[in-house]
Amino acid sequence: MEEIKTGNYIRTEKGIIDKITSVFYDKDGQVDRFLTRNAAIYTEDDKIIKCHEDVLELIEKGDVLKIEEGNEVCYIGFEEETTTLSYQGIIESIRTNEVKLLEILTKEQFKKESYKMEE
Repeated sequence: MEEIKTGNYIRTEKGIIDKITSVFYDKDGQVDRFLTRNAAIYTEDDKIIKCHEDVLELIEKGDVLKIEEGNEVCYIGFEEETTTLSYQGIIESIRTNEVKLLEILTKEQFKKESYKMEE
């Protein structure tokens, strides 16, 4: 995991993705707590599973991406990498500016908020 520093993105165990805006250190120079764009306060005890300067590095299998290509906006999510499309392909398209990433809905958020149809 990359260093906790201003400007990096985090992903928590609960599936929250956010950007670090301020970092506070203890008297020994260790990260004590930090604030994020959504005004959340995190400490060492919070379950940060990923931290990176590139938000694309936080995307995991099962996440839903809202993307824009030309004038078209769509949502893409893969439970498994079994199709001809893949997250790596989409991420590469975002990096080369062929596609614009608008939003990320993590798999944890999706599972928590979705309505499951009964059979």
